[in-house]
Amino acid sequence: MLIGKQSYAKIIFTFSWLDNWGRIPAFHRMVATTVIVQGMMLALSMLVSIAVSRTLGVDGRGAVSWMLAYSGFGMTFAVMGMGQASKKYIAKMPVHTPVFIVLDGIVLSASLVIFLPLLYWYGASSPLGQRHPHIFLIALLLVPCLAFSSLINDLLIGLGKSLHYNLLTVIEKCSNLVMALSLIALKRITPLTVVIIFTLSVWCRLGAGIRYIKPHVTHLPSRLELHDAFRLMRGLIFSAYFCNLAMYYSGIAVTIVLGFASSSQDLGDFSIVKLLTDAAQIVPVALANYSLPMLSQESSRGKFAREKLHLIMLTIVTMLVIALPFFLFSQTIVSVLFGTGFISAAPCLRIMAIGLAASGVLMVIQSIIASQHQEWLLMVSSGFLALCVTLFTAFAYHDMSAVTAAYVYAASYTLGMAFSLLMVFL
Repeated sequence: MLIGKQSYAKIIFTFSWLDNWGRIPAFHRMVATTVIVQGMMLALSMLVSIAVSRTLGVDGRGAVSWMLAYSGFGMTFAVMGMGQASKKYIAKMPVHTPVFIVLDGIVLSASLVIFLPLLYWYGASSPLGQRHPHIFLIALLLVPCLAFSSLINDLLIGLGKSLHYNLLTVIEKCSNLVMALSLIALKRITPLTVVIIFTLSVWCRLGAGIRYIKPHVTHLPSRLELHDAFRLMRGLIFSAYFCNLAMYYSGIAVTIVLGFASSSQDLGDFSIVKLLTDAAQIVPVALANYSLPMLSQESSRGKFAREKLHLIMLTIVTMLVIALPFFLFSQTIVSVLFGTGFISAAPCLRIMAIGLAASGVLMVIQSIIASQHQEWLLMVSSGFLALCVTLFTAFAYHDMSAVTAAYVYAASYTLGMAFSLLMVFL
């Protein structure tokens, strides 16, 4: 038991050092720490995914991917916009933290009661749901775990607990790695066991997250306090909900249409490039996560304007640095990571590098919009992006290819970013 405590203390010390290195301002330090930890865990996840995929084969990997994607889809609907609202108002009014936490738990529970039966009805009638009913039931049980885990992430960010937020990621990914390697060694890897160990790793994360959140619930709020908190948060909850759904649609619409209108070769080229650009979003995701509570705490208009400008300029420079290698060395990157058989995806990567830069900036701009009083502008920003994706996709439908899809992605996000940037400054 003593060894366990010493090991845990070493982990805490390591991440405390990472979280307090140098004299870098707190915001930049938290973003840098999160990017480092998330990047390491992403690399670990990719190694696990490769090992599991080789053991499962194409069919087994496809079934697992669909089940986990369906769980993520359900989580997106269930959480609504509570994460953004929690980050903003906990940072802005920390004295009411217990009220916001309890309210989030009640609203999320009610949302799951509504959505879980609908998710079961829709998913159970699908071909994969009928072919793998036991895996589907576990994937369905994973939805509330993912939903509460996602909400706890946002609560910790709003509380300024970046150390705990990063530790939760480490707990989930390392437990997943240990269980996956154990099953591979025992030759017990099947689609069912892979979904089970993923669910168990999320449960580990959720258990640790509840432990971190529990001390902040110092009392049970009254009905009047809950009512007032909901009235305060509801504007951002529903605006962010619409924004999340519109951004989710914008992210998958081109891929879905490409699957209908083009060949599997084009779909494969576009998918691997999308995988790379999504992985590169670690930095803007961290910037967006921490910028919302930071800006929500600013009461001075002048300082808010300076912080806003600084944040946008920092994001633009960062995204240009990230996207430039993809633009200049697309052939080298594709051939090194995926082999010469995927070299046809290089032109897509070069084009989508532009969209990558724009989408990262757009992500941070939407956090800035959420921190302001006119929260409904989130719906305008995300709605305009979704409209651009729809119109460009419809226009290019009959000539759809991987390169055309890349142009649709880049053009839509660039226009969406420019439009949102105008809204922030006008």
